[in-house]
Amino acid sequence: MIHFLLGGCSRCLKDRYGDDYCVVADRSLLMHAGNDSVPYQMILRSTKGNNSLTPLLFNTTLFTMKSPLLDLELIEIIKGPRIF
Repeated sequence: MIHFLLGGCSRCLKDRYGDDYCVVADRSLLMHAGNDSVPYQMILRSTKGNNSLTPLLFNTTLFTMKSPLLDLELIEIIKGPRIF
């Protein structure tokens, strides 16, 4: 299920933010470690963010925080979304 949710979200995020977003560091670390659990809330950083909560399927949410991206060379794509 995580691949379905992240795949769908990553396509939507790419359309909305282009390459100007990444998953926050703590969730990125979990994804690097292979944690495939579906988080109740996914938090993103983006300079285009609006500090708002977006409800998603299965009682999950997406929070997009207006924040500069960190070191762009360290951002990579794993299982769909851009992670740090």
